[in-house]
Amino acid sequence: MSGLRIGFFCLLFVFPLQLWAAAKAPASLDIPAKAVESATGMRYMVLLAAKPGAPSIKPDFFEYRVTVWQKDASGKFVANESGVLRANFKSIAKSAPALARAALLSPVSETRRWWFSLAGNASQTQIIDLTVLGNVDPAPAPSDVASVPGNANKTASGLAYRVIKKANAGGGSPSAQSVITIDYSGWTPDGKLFDSSVTRGEKATFPLSGLISGWKEGLTLMSPGDTYRFWIPGHLAYDSIPDANGPKGMLVFDVTLYSFE
Repeated sequence: MSGLRIGFFCLLFVFPLQLWAAAKAPASLDIPAKAVESATGMRYMVLLAAKPGAPSIKPDFFEYRVTVWQKDASGKFVANESGVLRANFKSIAKSAPALARAALLSPVSETRRWWFSLAGNASQTQIIDLTVLGNVDPAPAPSDVASVPGNANKTASGLAYRVIKKANAGGGSPSAQSVITIDYSGWTPDGKLFDSSVTRGEKATFPLSGLISGWKEGLTLMSPGDTYRFWIPGHLAYDSIPDANGPKGMLVFDVTLYSFE
């Protein structure tokens, strides 16, 4: 059985939605006699059964609830990580293959407690409570995609933007010569998604100097950890670029900046 690296920071393109009230901590790491062994050798116990006939997820973008149990210094089990997450299945399969198998094996809405051997150490076990909530759209069109809302900030060039999430102060902002690492999704005003790093499950890294004018201006307003929504008029997007692959007219982008160099 493949080992599991479960720390949330290890899972690529995982988006936390909310924390939840953790279940009672397990009394022991010992695998109970009634635990079920899967075909791949993993073991689990059903804590809350799904309704009969509940489907399993497709290996696509999905949402799940997870609690990771580990011992603290006193030997007591505590939930060191807990939350409702959204993730690209391909990314999970690369970074945490055992978790990906568990997700595929679990009926939607059923809560199972899984016992995994830690990567490279079959003698150490980790307990994970997992509830697969179902497949989700990774990049739904924003409700304000059709036109620039009245509460958006506007620059002299015609760029409009709104802060979706502001990181803690500090971290600086990229310059026109920076190389940026981001997640982004882009829509036309009719709500059509035309490009997204989120759906591909891979962060994007670009030299800012090679991007459209709206991004060159907009990204220099951001700091690492920020998420902005940009309404980029055609003259700052692809309208003035001969043979550009992007759609013409105003475009809307959600961008999360992770880092820059």
